[in-house]
Amino acid sequence: MQARRQNLSKNAGAFKGFEEALILGLEKNYDVMREIATRYRVPFVIPPQDRFEDEWFQDNCHLSPAGEEVKAQIMFEQLRDHPIFLSAL
Repeated sequence: MQARRQNLSKNAGAFKGFEEALILGLEKNYDVMREIATRYRVPFVIPPQDRFEDEWFQDNCHLSPAGEEVKAQIMFEQLRDHPIFLSAL
């Protein structure tokens, strides 16, 4: 996941003008990860953007501790009942 389009270069001036490339790169990354997850029958979770505050993004994709905590909670919510994880208990 990454910051909203209008904030992609907000805290990372070097990315100014490359916002579309960052968006395309993430989409390609998601395609590859989704394919691998499907192949190995494991979940692939994209945390919903609306659960994240803009100020939690330190740059285009790195989160503050508060943002990482929310991301971890989302992953837990999405994965806790999945059979692959239940069998590990």
